[in-house]
Amino acid sequence: MTRVHIIGPNLPDQSKGGFHVHAEGCSDVKRSKLYASPEFDGDKSYVYDLPSAVAAGDEVYADHIAEGSMEPGEGVHDLYFFPCVHFEESG
Repeated sequence: MTRVHIIGPNLPDQSKGGFHVHAEGCSDVKRSKLYASPEFDGDKSYVYDLPSAVAAGDEVYADHIAEGSMEPGEGVHDLYFFPCVHFEESG
């Protein structure tokens, strides 16, 4: 399992994805101007314990998957994983 912060949606710059994923403890979470808004305070403090990139996408889009508007695994394409994130297994 990998502990990560998932920041978003509504990021000022979504050119890399609607959500940014950082490893727990990554200094960019606190110092990036993209996350300066109080809107992201909860995202910066909450940590997910996830096994894979696909699991991160499924976590973010769980409500869409539950309602049937997305399939499991589709959401990963809207997440940008910073180099600090390392999952033990791919997917």
